[in-house]
Amino acid sequence: RVAAPARYLYNERDLTGVATQSLNVGATLNLTRNWGVSVASSQDLETGLWPWSQVSLFYRDECIRVDLMFTHDETYASTIVPSDSVRLRLTLATLGGQGR
Repeated sequence: RVAAPARYLYNERDLTGVATQSLNVGATLNLTRNWGVSVASSQDLETGLWPWSQVSLFYRDECIRVDLMFTHDETYASTIVPSDSVRLRLTLATLGGQGR
């Protein structure tokens, strides 16, 4: 199963008071019944930069979902500062609302 959402966002004022436009895209591919990969990214349409991107490997069954996420983030704060991170997220299906 493959899912590929896309979303256009227009913000009249960001935190600095400037209008912004962005395109968010993503895709999820279930490799097996329990394993999958997903990618997501956001493009600033004014500058052409991709300030946020993420690649995830996940395992999911009826009780849990485990995500290993690799994220590249460029935060806007007068200058663009790149940051890379690796995170592990555990979601209990009965508590986190991310069941099938």
